[in-house]
Amino acid sequence: MSLPTFIVIGPGKTGTTWLYKCLLEHPEIGLAKGTKETLFFNHNYEKGLAWYERFFDGMTNVRATGEISNDYFFSEEAPARIAAAIPGVKLITMLRNPIDRIVSMYKFNIRNGN
Repeated sequence: MSLPTFIVIGPGKTGTTWLYKCLLEHPEIGLAKGTKETLFFNHNYEKGLAWYERFFDGMTNVRATGEISNDYFFSEEAPARIAAAIPGVKLITMLRNPIDRIVSMYKFNIRNGN
């Protein structure tokens, strides 16, 4: 069974993409294959644990495996689901000055035409 040893739960606009890029460069850390956010524990839970495990298959030569899913921070279901599926997993969150976060979110939305 291949499951992560840590999960970055967000929230967005707090530096999680920067952290993701840094972790990608670390030779002893494996991140979910092909995506920054699996969104398993909130939006894809019905796909089953086997679906989630495939993101971490073959990561045997690393010291830690993980994923970053910003939406987990705001999810009512994700905490209990994470605890049930991966007891003892390390949860990491990043916090930012709320005003700076709002400004960043505003600029992000403008760049994306919202």
